[in-house]
Amino acid sequence: MIQYDEYCKQLQKCYQELRIYDDPLCQGCNILPDELVIQLRIPKMVESLCDSRSLSNIEVRIKYSQIYQEPILLLRLWEFEYDDENDVQILKQYFPKNIKDFLSLESWVQIELDIFSNDNKFPLRSPVWYYIHPCDTSAIVGDNEEAHNDYLSRWFSVFLLNWLEIVR
Repeated sequence: MIQYDEYCKQLQKCYQELRIYDDPLCQGCNILPDELVIQLRIPKMVESLCDSRSLSNIEVRIKYSQIYQEPILLLRLWEFEYDDENDVQILKQYFPKNIKDFLSLESWVQIELDIFSNDNKFPLRSPVWYYIHPCDTSAIVGDNEEAHNDYLSRWFSVFLLNWLEIVR
């Protein structure tokens, strides 16, 4: 587990040190005080599994869960769809039948769909995200006293950087 203030501090540090924005798959990266937003190109390995779909990108967000006191990884896949009637290309969310296989996720990863929003006024307009469930994060990342200062760096290695290496 990591406290919110420590998470925010380590998030800024990881953004600078890990340089995810320099990764060849990264189309864009935006750091906020408590959130990291990354736009990724569709990796060739994933693209080969998508039939004839025209996938656009994978949107990744790293946020803090107050409930679990852990970072959480959110994912959305986007595809282009052509509207013949209006002669326009539309970007829409894509939901593969088996997300774990589609993204080549390891068997221990628990991924689910849920709604995440910062706007409590309009919860029905909240976007749907895949998220990596954080319930076993401390056990996976390691939660001992001497590892506390680089907790988020280890989390990035396990939950994001390792996956990027697999799908490249």
